[in-house]
Amino acid sequence: MIEKRAAHGSVHDEDIHLRGIVYFMLGLLVTLGLTLLVMRLMFDQLLAREVAQDPRPSPLVDLRLPRLPPAPRLQTAPEQELAQMRADEDQLLGTYGWVDRDAGQVRIPIDRAMDLIVERELQAPEPAAQSDAKLTR
Repeated sequence: MIEKRAAHGSVHDEDIHLRGIVYFMLGLLVTLGLTLLVMRLMFDQLLAREVAQDPRPSPLVDLRLPRLPPAPRLQTAPEQELAQMRADEDQLLGTYGWVDRDAGQVRIPIDRAMDLIVERELQAPEPAAQSDAKLTR
């Protein structure tokens, strides 16, 4: 009868051993479960060892602040940073303020500085070449 089945190439229900497939699948699931359990226990042990070896941070360090890597750092939002830089520069160039209070140096807006330069040029004395010409006559 085996020769007949092999010759015809047909598979019958009696050729499939369902019990063997079920045992294999159960064994596979048990092996997977045990592997996951061992991996979890090993991870917990390694984590506990790493935490024990890690020195405690100084109480002066504020852990809520993010730790930045050393400079130079990449820009995270270059467009926003450029806009903020230009706004800061416009604020400095367009307002009055102290540069050095002790030395008496102040900052004035650019428009006002240009107006003062024009006023001083209009009130400037005659050029030196013309005054020398008057003396020689």
